[in-house]
Amino acid sequence: MAHTLKAYYYTDPATAVTVDFYGAVSDNDGIAVTSYQMGIPGIEQARNNSLYSDSPRPVYSKHSTVTDVLTVDVRGSTNTNLYTNLHLLAKLGEYARMSAENPNLSAKPYLEMKPGGSAAGEVLYAIIYDCRVELPPDWANTQDARLTIEDVTVTIERELWQGKAIGSVGTTKNVNTGVDVANASSASSSTDIGGDTTATYYLSVTQTSGTTTINRAIIGFRSKTLGGTNYASLGKKEAESQTNGTDTSDAADATASGGNKVECTFATGTLATRLSGTGIPYGTHRVFARMKANGTQDATVNIKYQDSSATGVVYAANSSVSVSSTSWLVYDLGIVRLNDGVGSPVVGATTTGVWALDASGTPAAGNLDIDYLFFMPTEGYLTASGFSIVFGTSETDTGWLYLENYHMRIANAYQAFGGETVKNRAITFTSSWNLPPGKFAMYWLLGTDSGDVFDVAITTTAQILMYANPRYIMPSLV
Repeated sequence: MAHTLKAYYYTDPATAVTVDFYGAVSDNDGIAVTSYQMGIPGIEQARNNSLYSDSPRPVYSKHSTVTDVLTVDVRGSTNTNLYTNLHLLAKLGEYARMSAENPNLSAKPYLEMKPGGSAAGEVLYAIIYDCRVELPPDWANTQDARLTIEDVTVTIERELWQGKAIGSVGTTKNVNTGVDVANASSASSSTDIGGDTTATYYLSVTQTSGTTTINRAIIGFRSKTLGGTNYASLGKKEAESQTNGTDTSDAADATASGGNKVECTFATGTLATRLSGTGIPYGTHRVFARMKANGTQDATVNIKYQDSSATGVVYAANSSVSVSSTSWLVYDLGIVRLNDGVGSPVVGATTTGVWALDASGTPAAGNLDIDYLFFMPTEGYLTASGFSIVFGTSETDTGWLYLENYHMRIANAYQAFGGETVKNRAITFTSSWNLPPGKFAMYWLLGTDSGDVFDVAITTTAQILMYANPRYIMPSLV
């Protein structure tokens, strides 16, 4: 069974023009493919030279665009039709050029392919970035008599194949199984991202109950591909479930997550380990802690970490933060890197590390309260601020935050109110987010901004949905 291969370009956002590459295989008017050399994407790498390495090391890599080379015959039942069909190829290249110069255009030129013999509905799509047409040397000698120009070379530069139509946000990956998540901070998905390589993404965040405003979001992603068996074991670590250290004990507190906290009295004011834990999966993670002070206490707090708690091991310590506010706030304790320098070339799938929270304070000045620590993966890492999501009883007064990169363009963040998209130029947004095939877990902190620090209300109910559009190196959804 023959393949189906078509290209589309838009003369305006609502009007698509079809270029059917198999339209004249058994006809005398149109375009007929005689050969199709499908490209395979290479890998582009940014490399870092180091005194401690004998060769440059890749620090970032991605798949390049794909170059396909088609040989086609262009036919026409009349001379006018012949040149009309030839101009279809030229215009495809021109509209691809204009689209590349205007990456936010929603109507992009693209290829659509249905492999021969594939199941019904198995169609692949790819955005076209460039289309170049080359006529053979003898094209003018035969076209008038035969109304055919043979062996026209069409070179198309395109994106990787994707499983959903251009402009589609993809399919829901059930981050929270479609149920509102109250006072939760992570969820894993039993749904495979799919594809042969990293997928595009689309996230929506909305507040479905609560009295606080969400205007700060930190969202992390960990794949089973890179995270191993414990890919879903990061996130919130309730303080009362960890190991207490010097001058610390558990205490009930209705304003704390889970209704409990750990309080440090600072009977010993010098720097000491106040809380510790184990079982943190290997990788690079950013650590946050929800804490507050009592009285006039101004505590100095830092996290330290190590691959193992074996005797004689020296922990790596991060810079400290000052905690003097009597209100709960989430503090950024910095990056921890677990098992990134082990002797074996491959880290085991179940490898974990350890951590400890050190603090110093003034005796008798008040306690340091610790609600939880949060280990946010940085395999995928998004931050956004400057937006505003409030809970409302109707669609018109509830805001959504959208985070997306589903055209493989620069990632974007925006809001919607009452179903209408609003470009909020005050949003500050950073993104490093790649979705490899396989299962995954997502983690999030959604809170109210207070400058350098923020709080995550324990009564807020939020819903987070992620959509992914799988991408394929080979021309099949199988």
